[in-house]
Amino acid sequence: MVPRGSHNPLLRPVVSGVACLAVVLVFVLIDAAVRPEGAKLTREEGAIETGSAILYLVAFALFLWAARGYRRLYWPVPVLILAMAMRELDFDKRFTSEGLLSIKILTYDTLLIEKMIGVLVVGGLIVTIVVLLRRTARHFVREVFARGRWAIYLAAALALTVISKSLDGLGRKLEPLGIIVPERIDELAGQSEEVLELGIPIFIIMSILAAFRPAVR
Repeated sequence: MVPRGSHNPLLRPVVSGVACLAVVLVFVLIDAAVRPEGAKLTREEGAIETGSAILYLVAFALFLWAARGYRRLYWPVPVLILAMAMRELDFDKRFTSEGLLSIKILTYDTLLIEKMIGVLVVGGLIVTIVVLLRRTARHFVREVFARGRWAIYLAAALALTVISKSLDGLGRKLEPLGIIVPERIDELAGQSEEVLELGIPIFIIMSILAAFRPAVR
């Protein structure tokens, strides 16, 4: 059994989640004060996206610290967290002509080296996810039904991932079905996606703190 509580209130999951939101709010206020007129807070490299990337890096460092006795067993976790941080910073498409996670890098006329990097990145991520599922999926499901706090927080992060990805490019996704999404609704869906994505690293941080309470006291 994992003991409840922590000597440092900031290391309690709910308190840490509120603290993360407060930090992002500071970013938003600063961005709102200095941003060019008409620029959106949910724009690329804006306050919301930057805040999300920073929180992923915090989650990465926190896991390496809190789970230091389990790094070898759960190595896929920090790898995936770091990958999500890099994606939030657009590393997947910043240095290549097409996105590394897009099928276009293979089907379009891109450089051979870019195709090879794309295959290696996607292949590495698939292997990482498979290893993680094999090692943790059953335990995770059991903990969700048992209402384990770390599993509930992680389930919330996964739910936000699915919802936010569904909203990304909503108009483009529904167009083949004959559904025309008004431009304003499509824009609102895109903004909502960025805001919802902010919750993913926050819930991951809360999950790590709940799962490794003894180590972070």
